[in-house]
Amino acid sequence: MNLNNRRAVRTAARDALAANPGNPRLVVLIYVLIMSVSTLAVAAALLVLDNRIAQTGGLGAMHLRSILSTIRTVLPLVQTIALWGLQLGYQGATVRMARRQAVAPRNLLDGFPRFGALVRSILLQSGLYLLLAIGCVYAASFLFMMTPLSADFYELVSPMLADPDALYAAMNTDMALFNQVGMSLAPVVPFFLVLFLLVASPIFYRYRMANYCLLEQPRKGAMAALAESMQMMKGHRISLLKLDLSFWWFYLGQALAAVVLYGDVLLAMAGVALPWSPTVSYFVFYVLALALEGLLYYFFMNRVETAYATVYETLRPKPQPSRGAVLGNIFDLARDYKE
Repeated sequence: MNLNNRRAVRTAARDALAANPGNPRLVVLIYVLIMSVSTLAVAAALLVLDNRIAQTGGLGAMHLRSILSTIRTVLPLVQTIALWGLQLGYQGATVRMARRQAVAPRNLLDGFPRFGALVRSILLQSGLYLLLAIGCVYAASFLFMMTPLSADFYELVSPMLADPDALYAAMNTDMALFNQVGMSLAPVVPFFLVLFLLVASPIFYRYRMANYCLLEQPRKGAMAALAESMQMMKGHRISLLKLDLSFWWFYLGQALAAVVLYGDVLLAMAGVALPWSPTVSYFVFYVLALALEGLLYYFFMNRVETAYATVYETLRPKPQPSRGAVLGNIFDLARDYKE
């Protein structure tokens, strides 16, 4: 399949879904329900923990507060890591959809046997992105200092550059000065974003097939999967970027759901007061955002993710017939001819 033909990729994915002998809609429904219910449960647990921490006072309860704060910090992280296995299982299910193999909700568990390798792969990629981000911060700061945009910053700090301790003390005691310095550094952000996108985007697309490689080849580790993904994506990163852009409506829907999630904050900034408590407002918009995202995923996620699985099917190395099998076929032909 020509990956530059985005319509052909999308059509192949749609046809594969229509011809699937299993139940792709049930698979994505179970996937969405698990994601949404677990997210909502963690949000409610965090609210309960916040209230419990606020009500726990005194030196005698310091140990309890420390435990509750630790749980509050760790709980979202545990949920995120646990969902990685589910997400990998769903990607495996989409590969089966692309191959027109029957899928069932139990296929969502296929990612957990590869959970350790998946975590290592994510940590390796995250470490690489962190190093890139640090480098981009330094580069963005340098570019900022070399442009006229840094004039306000120099004007604020130059009187105190001779005594760095005085600058540190002034910024810690004078919040107005601290805010002014922070605002003067705002132009660094667009510099950083542009640099980071330019540097990180090629790496992101280089490793897009890593999860599929982890699933398809259980004996390979994280580094081997990343290396194979890099090999597969040579010369195809632009094609995959164009395919991503063709699904702009799907990602726009995700962005709109994220905006709804912060609806209570946005209304408060606009001066609109809701006739209930902030806690109720938070959960109203939280549930609404989850519902919108769930509907988007239920109706369209299979189509999008199966298109990516179709890309993997096109790029993955095809198994070559063994020498013994070829010789066996020759002997069979000779035998048939003799008979």
